[in-house]
Amino acid sequence: MRFIFSLLLVAALAYGAWPYLHVYRLDTAVAENDTGTIRSLADLESIQRHRTAQLEWHLENRIDNTVGQEGTLSDMLKRGARWVQERGGPEAIDPAWVRQRLLEARTNELSGLLQSIDFAFFEGPNRFLVRIGQLGEGPTHLRFERRDWRWYLTAIYD
Repeated sequence: MRFIFSLLLVAALAYGAWPYLHVYRLDTAVAENDTGTIRSLADLESIQRHRTAQLEWHLENRIDNTVGQEGTLSDMLKRGARWVQERGGPEAIDPAWVRQRLLEARTNELSGLLQSIDFAFFEGPNRFLVRIGQLGEGPTHLRFERRDWRWYLTAIYD
């Protein structure tokens, strides 16, 4: 019985440390400008979808909160922003974009991602959230999702 308990404890600790290994690999790839590894650790299509959804949310909520709930100015700003989004869309998400965002998220130029993490914990058995920066100071959130036997970066939020 004691052996089974020890085995379960080791398995739980290993599962808890597993996403940190992927954050470390991503940190190393960012530091070495290894776009191939960044591409293998990040789901670029998912990041694109989440980025587009984030821009849509900002478009709907921030303009209304800044300008007012109704009015021609609010409607004009929304139409203009949608027109720009339809023409150019959100910027292209590629490994260079991911690397740049992660470099900008670090707390200082000498520290890596691991040293810059203020919060990291599971949102569920297959989701892991990392916050870089203090709340209220414009932190960057990284969401990792487990698929099969790997963790992938699936979203970068401001």
